This record gives sequence, structure tokens and C-alpha cells, in this order.
Amino acid sequence: MRVNKISELGAGNYELYLLVRDIQTKTARNGSTYLVISFSDGRDTLSANMWDTLESSLDVKAKEIAFVSLEGKLYNSKMSYTVSSIRQTYASEGVNVTDFIPTSQVPPATLYDFCISKIDKMQNADLAALVRSIYEENKDRLLWQSAAKSVHHNKVGELLWHVARMVKMAGATADTYSFIDRDMLLAGVLVHDIGKLNELLTDEVGVTDYTRDGFLFGHALLGIEIVKKHAEKLGTPAETVRCLTHIIASHHGLREYGAIATPATAEAYAVHCIDLIDARMYIFEDALGKLDSAKFSDPIHTLEGTRIYKPDMV
Repeated sequence: MRVNKISELGAGNYELYLLVRDIQTKTARNGSTYLVISFSDGRDTLSANMWDTLESSLDVKAKEIAFVSLEGKLYNSKMSYTVSSIRQTYASEGVNVTDFIPTSQVPPATLYDFCISKIDKMQNADLAALVRSIYEENKDRLLWQSAAKSVHHNKVGELLWHVARMVKMAGATADTYSFIDRDMLLAGVLVHDIGKLNELLTDEVGVTDYTRDGFLFGHALLGIEIVKKHAEKLGTPAETVRCLTHIIASHHGLREYGAIATPATAEAYAVHCIDLIDARMYIFEDALGKLDSAKFSDPIHTLEGTRIYKPDMV
């Protein structure tokens, strides 16, 4: 059966064009070699096995568009896919690789402009200058960067999508809790994940992986380094730098979750909570978009095994 999207797949045999994101060679228990191929259709991703095959025997490579034949079977209540055949595509087929790169649902340039507009409204000139300096120096990378290798905000431009939605929540939080420093909260949201620019590398087809420094240090420390570099150049007051870098150091909340410190200011705790909400809501949004009404998702390990339910509301 010919289909266009991964979401249309189920049990049975299918043919469709897909971007080959990655190819990994594995060894089965019987010693035979097989491939695990990761695909994208521009919205969803899929991994499928190709048995008794060497990567060198394929005429298609990672980061290319392929015409793929897949067989889907239900295994332990989950769909499992096997590649029956895969071939390269030709210019005459009119397939454009950019249509298969998972990208933020809002154009990254729009998200960047939104963030800059919020910086322009800050009353604290030192904070505004510091955050603007960071954003302007890294504009091109911000427009492309994803926020994760997997799980949430892992598409092109979704670091800014994550930040922009947090900015909206930060405004409501500051309106509700008047004792919070609005500008510090906003600045913290804008730069809490800035270290991901050096922790992660999002390649030309939207595949993200960790850099060497990302593995060794993590994005909190790398983000603090970025802020301090710009602060030194601008002569930002020490207490301003201290409070902003504390937000970066503590935005994961607990040390066992990767935090360098636990939140000790109201702004730091608020950024931690807002960050967690947006990460979790992304997971819910993604799961709900794939579910029919009155259905449950598979258990989601990042939600402690919760099976998300889509209500059957009229």
C-alpha cells in the first residue's frame, strides 16, 4: 500500500518516501548482521530493522531520501517494522529533502523575533544588553538548534520554540507573583538552555547528537560559560551575573536530575517549574496528536510509565 506519512502506517505492507536519518549496524544473537535504520517524514520518526544486510550493500546513505518498503507487525502490543527493500530516489521523482526535516511548528525566525521583542521591553538595561548580546552573536545557530537528541523539543528550531513558550508562562508567573523580579525571570528563561548550543549539534537534516563538550560537561556549565564571557565583555554587574548563572545552574531542580545547584532564588525556582511544565506538555501534545479519542498511548518512560489518555469529549 502506498502512503505518505508515518502516521498512516499500521500492520501490513507499505511503500513511501522517507528521509534516512541514521543507519546503525547491529549483530543478532545468532551472529548475523542487521541494520537499524531511523527514518523521518518531516513530522514523525520511525526505526525499522533490515535483517541480514550490510550497510555497504545499500545504494542509499544517511541524510538522503529513500523509497522504502516496510512491513508492520504487532509485537507485544506494539507495532514493529521491518525494511523489505530500500532504494535511492532520482531527480525525476521530484522529492525535496527539506520537506522531510522535522521542524518547529512555528518558523524559527518568528520565534527569534518574539524573543528579541521581549528583551527590548526589559527595564533592567544590564540584563537586556547581556541577553541581547548572547542572542545576536548566536542568531544563526539558534534558528537551527533543537533542544534535545530525543524525548522533547528535538526538531530543528525547537530550542527557540521551547524558550518562546516558556517566555509566555514567565509573563503570567510574574503577573501572579509580584515579588518576583520580572526581568531576571525573563532573562533566566531566555538563557537557561543556551549551553545546548555547545552541548548538542543539530546537523543539516535535523539529526541531533552530543558534542564532546556536551558529554563531558553538560549544558548547564556550558551555558554559564557563555553568560560569563558576554558579561565580562559588557561589564555586567557581578550580582546580576551571579543570579542569572544560578538560574542556569539550578534549572533542573535537583542534583540527581543534572542540576549543579538547587534553586535558591524565587526566579530560579520559577524557571525550573516552567521548564518542567513545557517539557512535559510537549510530550503530552505529541502523544495526543497521534491518538484517537478514548485511546491510551503506550507507557511513556519519561512520565514514569504513564499511559496518556485522549478524552472522548463531544
